[in-house]
Amino acid sequence: MKSSLFAFSLITVLLFFNCSGTKQVTGSNEKNSVASKVQAENFPQTTEDEKIYTEVDEAPQFDGGLPSLFNWLANNISFPLKAMEQRVNGRVVALFIVTSTGKIKNVTITQSLSRECDAEVVNKLKKMPDWIPGKLNGRPVSTWYSLPVSFRMR
Repeated sequence: MKSSLFAFSLITVLLFFNCSGTKQVTGSNEKNSVASKVQAENFPQTTEDEKIYTEVDEAPQFDGGLPSLFNWLANNISFPLKAMEQRVNGRVVALFIVTSTGKIKNVTITQSLSRECDAEVVNKLKKMPDWIPGKLNGRPVSTWYSLPVSFRMR
């Protein structure tokens, strides 16, 4: 029951999914904004060797694109039982790094909903398969990525 209720609610979530300002720009010098509402200086760097970008030429993407990402989220994130019992509804926004090798790291919550929902999102995102990294000047770079996940009961 837990999974089926969440699967239904996730469909609603996916209709409102966005990558916080990420857009595809072709034939332009304009960069893609990946982590919105927060300036780059607010993000710590993970190592001195590797810069983490907030703007890139090509945004990182889940292998298979948004449909595959939606499918992965639907199959892996569950509505926590305690949150269901409390009829919690809303959105968790996670911020993480997609490294230059496509690994996901430094998953943090920038918009909290409940302890249980936040933990579910963090734990599952840490287990995501590798992504296609963002690119700057044709080379893979580490990039901040913001992902909203909504929990809705109908």
